[in-house]
Formats: sequence, C-alpha cells, structure tokens
Amino acid sequence: MLAVRPIQAQDLDDLLGLAQQVGSGMTTLKPDRKALGQRVEIACASFAGQIDTSQRDYLFVLEDLDTGRVVGVSAIKAAVGMDEPFYNYRVGTLVHSSKELKVYTRMDTLYLSNDLTACAELCSLFLAPGYRNGVNGRLLSKCRFLFIAQHPELFGEKLVLWGDLMHVAAVQF
Repeated sequence: MLAVRPIQAQDLDDLLGLAQQVGSGMTTLKPDRKALGQRVEIACASFAGQIDTSQRDYLFVLEDLDTGRVVGVSAIKAAVGMDEPFYNYRVGTLVHSSKELKVYTRMDTLYLSNDLTACAELCSLFLAPGYRNGVNGRLLSKCRFLFIAQHPELFGEKLVLWGDLMHVAAVQF
C-alpha cells in the first residue's frame, strides 16, 4: 500500500536516493545532501507554520508502507522569487509593418521576464521507476492541488504549472 504524507527529517536518505535517479532536467531536486537537507528542514518548518508564508516549501512524499521507503516526491513552493530572482521567458509577437513599403513581418519573440514573482509553483515531481504504474503518479501530483484547496490562505492568487519547455501556465485561483 502507498501513502502520501508530508516529508519528515528521517526521509533525507530516501530523498537523496530519488534525487540521484532524476537526471539533469529537474533543477529543484539536485542530488546534493546539504541542499536537500536544508530543503527538508524548510519543508518541516513550513508544515509546522514556523516560517513566513512567502518562504514556505511544502514537500510531499509517497511512501511504500510495505517497505517503509519513500518512492516519490512532489512539492509546492508557496511564493517564487521572494528571496532570489525568479526569471522566466514570456512568448510575445513582434510585428514590423509598413503599408507604404508593403512590408509585414511577424515573429514570435522570447522576452525575459519576472512576471511570476510571488506566484506559487508546483515542482519537484518524481516517482521511482518501479512505481510508475496505475495511478501512483497522478496521486503524487494531484495531492498538491488538494493541499492548496484545503489551505488557500497559504498561497498567492496564481499558481505556476510547468509543462514542457515551451508551455507554462499561471492560473488564477
């Protein structure tokens, strides 16, 4: 049987093991014991309500109750960009037009932005390969939405959802 729960200090070794399986694509789950240890401390303080709302980072784990091992992780950062810059790109359209010269050029353009500062962010979703079946991944991912629905006062008005590199959405609550 599997259960989702808040991370605890004793989960650090299992979390490090998961982070070592992630690869280079996930920047929020680096295989660095010291950094993960700090993140676990922040998460425990976040769930206990011991730190400012804007600094909170809620880490959830999926535990295999038969083995006692943590086999998945997901997280919500309560507000990005509050203590370090959070840059993103925004896709815009640039148009050069002249009726006299009969010129019309339209280009999609990336603009550097920090429009998502103070938004909550879903991040750090990872499930051990042996558990990627059934509804395990959906459970681990959607538990974050249940937490946000239960505690809307802990989060800003917008939530950043990452897709692939070209698709990001900031949805309003």
